[in-house]
Amino acid sequence: MIDKNIQFTTNPMDTVFGVLKVTEQLLRLFGFHFINFYL
Repeated sequence: MIDKNIQFTTNPMDTVFGVLKVTEQLLRLFGFHFINFYL
């Protein structure tokens, strides 16, 4: 199942950022917040 909020565009950076946001959400379940640290 793909989240409708995730849009894979022709821009590689947009796609990477979208994947990172999903990964960050999953890692939050384990208590990691690495993206918030960098942003």
